[in-house]
Amino acid sequence: MNQQNAQVHVIEMISAVILFIGVLLFVSSFSAPPQEPGYSLTQLKTLGDDSLRALDNIPTNDGLYHNSTLVKYIAKNDITNLTKFLNLSLPETVSYNIYLKTISERSSIYYMGTPTGETAVAHRIIVYDGNAYDVELLMWYEPRLS
Repeated sequence: MNQQNAQVHVIEMISAVILFIGVLLFVSSFSAPPQEPGYSLTQLKTLGDDSLRALDNIPTNDGLYHNSTLVKYIAKNDITNLTKFLNLSLPETVSYNIYLKTISERSSIYYMGTPTGETAVAHRIIVYDGNAYDVELLMWYEPRLS
């Protein structure tokens, strides 16, 4: 009788170990949800300001457009290269819209989507062709598709 009890206990322990390993494998098959980086909105604004400032300070090849690549992209409406630069300089978990403001109007020059949650806004004032423009970068935490 004791031998049968011992065999039952061994079978129960082996079953429990197999069940525990199976549960661990099942749980580990799920991926963790993506984590937002630990940036505050102030830090996000700083990242946006730095990106616009860096692009403004990159000289053009021809010395035109006040020798600023940002001014060149805005003047030539080169949204492809502007967004390419911003996609490389901002975290992938940040989406954004770009607006161009003058004294009388605010127009969207690149629209990625409707912001979800809180937003941060970065600005860069540029001058071109005798006019002052405010390049506005509206950013929020959402993984971008492009």
